[in-house]
Amino acid sequence: LARRAAAIVELREGLQQDTSACFARSTFTVIPYTRADGGKECPRSLVESLACGVPVLVSRAAPFSAYVSERGCGVVFDGDVDGLRAAIEAGRADYVRLSARAADCAREDFDLQATLLAYRSLYEQVLAA
Repeated sequence: LARRAAAIVELREGLQQDTSACFARSTFTVIPYTRADGGKECPRSLVESLACGVPVLVSRAAPFSAYVSERGCGVVFDGDVDGLRAAIEAGRADYVRLSARAADCAREDFDLQATLLAYRSLYEQVLAA
């Protein structure tokens, strides 16, 4: 795994101009927090990954790990090397299902129009009270 990782792991930072192309080259998106306050509660890259059908590997320390576990759109791992290694292997073994779940979760839970309608309904209820 270590030798193959050098050839297949790509660390990306900064603004990605074409996120669809970026995720099309990806097998997984990894969120390797070591502490609950290690970054955003729900990283945008995670949502974009799901929208592209790319499953996520998320450390247990990440606040979003409960969602990933409940929805089955990736693998939750202990935030260490062995945990990540096990998550990669588990993800590869179940990739077709995880990829389908990733895309389903994005459509079901992060749809822009549904979110806008929910906000509109909330605001209308508040203003009517």
